[in-house]
Amino acid sequence: MLGQMIEDRIEDHNPESALAWLKRGYRLNRIKLAVGRRDYLPSQNYLSKICMDAILNPLVHPERSCIVNIFMPGEVLQSFSLYPQFCEAFACYLNGTKCERVFIDWAEANGVPETFCSYHKTLIGAAEAGLLPKPRFIASTTMACDANINTFRRLSEHYDCPLFIIDTPTTYDVEAVSYLADQLRALVDFIAQNLHEKPDLEKLIASIRRANRANALYRQFLETLQTKEYPNNMTLEMYRIIPLQSLLGSRQSTEYFRLSAQDIKQCPDVDRTKTKRILWMHTLPFYQPWLKNFFADGKYNLVLCDLNFVNPLEPLDEAHPYEAIAKKLLTNTFNGRFENRIQAVLQMAQNLEVDGVIQLCHWGCKQSSGGAFLAKNALEENGFPVLVLDGDGIDGRNLNEGQLRTRIEAFKEMLGVAR
Repeated sequence: MLGQMIEDRIEDHNPESALAWLKRGYRLNRIKLAVGRRDYLPSQNYLSKICMDAILNPLVHPERSCIVNIFMPGEVLQSFSLYPQFCEAFACYLNGTKCERVFIDWAEANGVPETFCSYHKTLIGAAEAGLLPKPRFIASTTMACDANINTFRRLSEHYDCPLFIIDTPTTYDVEAVSYLADQLRALVDFIAQNLHEKPDLEKLIASIRRANRANALYRQFLETLQTKEYPNNMTLEMYRIIPLQSLLGSRQSTEYFRLSAQDIKQCPDVDRTKTKRILWMHTLPFYQPWLKNFFADGKYNLVLCDLNFVNPLEPLDEAHPYEAIAKKLLTNTFNGRFENRIQAVLQMAQNLEVDGVIQLCHWGCKQSSGGAFLAKNALEENGFPVLVLDGDGIDGRNLNEGQLRTRIEAFKEMLGVAR
């Protein structure tokens, strides 16, 4: 109902009313989330709340907001107490509100190719239709996604607001670290200038300390996950990206990982006679009923998504904060050769002793489509059955439900003789 109200107002060229209803709906949902769900663990209820806040705050406080991509370092953003709205998460929430299609159609009607990534089309449409308020600035890295540069340049021109792009080298060496560290220093100066504040190194170091604590707790969680059956679903796994990226360095992120490390210790041990453990690669089409039901009956457990182990989780050096964040970006498994990502997935699949891997070839994403069968071959050579799906993380019109059912049923048969 809320989604239809928003779509109607966008089509009637009344974005102010659409935004007012969106904020009203999200505030009501936040009240509901404060009560919590009985079938969620404390960490999962807390995660739902902080993610709703992460989407709502930039809409309510645009004067303190920025539009960023998924891998813009949270430690820097949180050191300024900003409200980052990152492209992929915002598109997911509009999908959950069931109004993403009006913004995708808006973007396509205004020159964005149909083959462009639907996360980015949703963001562009929401901005240019007037739903998304003007941010203080826009910032992006060049990592992983070809759409980043075009999308953020277009939005910068639309809003007439400052843009900062971090050029991330694809190789890891001393020169690359120095080059990237200098850009991070420039980013801090850029943000301070736009906020009319002074750069504060102590605040950045404090943010890094909180991020180090969060990463240490998450490392504990992943180690315990090897032997425990942690309840999960596609929505919660998508949520986890937010405290690992744009909220990393905040107190909320650290608290979430503290609760997660605590909760998983109380979970039952893995029973491989009852449950198959599944590792996911790439984006999560959490809106799709057949995929949601696949993980809902207890026979198949969504253990982890590779978007949630992109960094080695090693402590960042507080004495050299810019170089430390530069090293983190350079060693991100989505940076550089696709083989880096394959090796990370293979290692995690072995560590968690999963029974199979599902990879989504997301519509408009050249990287996921181009590397799908390289990953499939490497994983299957090591004994892990792989299901490659063609689909869309946001736009259900690019996902064939009949084909999906057939391939999932075939995958279930493969898992029956899995390792």
